[in-house]
Amino acid sequence: MSLPNVIRGRCAVVGESTAGKTALVQVFLSDGADYPKNYSMTFTVDLHQKQVRIPDTSESVELFIYDASGKSIYRDVLSNVLNPNLVIIVYDVTNEKSFQAVAEWHKFIKEAKKDKNTMPGVLMACKIDLTERRIISPK
Repeated sequence: MSLPNVIRGRCAVVGESTAGKTALVQVFLSDGADYPKNYSMTFTVDLHQKQVRIPDTSESVELFIYDASGKSIYRDVLSNVLNPNLVIIVYDVTNEKSFQAVAEWHKFIKEAKKDKNTMPGVLMACKIDLTERRIISPK
């Protein structure tokens, strides 16, 4: 009997402060069962781990999730810690500054990556339920 394959990956979740990074991570870790109602600012990086089964296979991914602070004073620390395989750049649709900072976060991640291979990633819009306060168009 062969043991199931486990693939390990590092995912960096980055973006401006208060964009919704930690809430996004907490919802993912709890499979949608827990949505944090109280805000608690992340300092430097919070590391989480979750095993994710790949459907219709005996394989799974051991995902290490780096929930990074959005404060610029921590960027030196982040650049030493981060070497992700994938990235999620998060912005807040009610905050134009967080959307404008997406390009800066993308550049930061590219420079922080130890190997210079391409890296898959996704741009994530948070707080889309706040339709009355929305500034960034879905387009």
